[in-house]
Amino acid sequence: NRAYDAQATAWAHALDRHVLYQRTVLPFLHARPNRVVIQMRGLITSLAEQTLQSEEEGHPLAVKDLLKLPGNSLEYSRPPDLIILVAPTPETRLSKRYRSPEVMETFKRLGSRIVFIDAERTESEIAADCLQAFSTLFAVP
Repeated sequence: NRAYDAQATAWAHALDRHVLYQRTVLPFLHARPNRVVIQMRGLITSLAEQTLQSEEEGHPLAVKDLLKLPGNSLEYSRPPDLIILVAPTPETRLSKRYRSPEVMETFKRLGSRIVFIDAERTESEIAADCLQAFSTLFAVP
């Protein structure tokens, strides 16, 4: 019972992402280049959700087309070093979409490391796994 189709949703999220990056993320990183930005529900979420929604509507959108939207291309030009996906098991259709080669390779080819964490565990176990994954960003070789 969505109020908007996948195309409209994709454009809305891309516009929101464009504003977020132009007004907040990029100025912050410019002023403080050695800092870290932690973001929830970024571009990878749009790629998974809007491609799945569009398939359900019978008008599939390709990842490559979503990456052309202005806000999406802006975020994609600054790929994350680490993506942590907390996903339920057994896997839902959306969880499987996140793991699809089309979505995964979009980030892996730019060097993003992707960590999956089982959401069916205790909150403290999930938090510990997230902190462990996050700590790898600061490991000294």
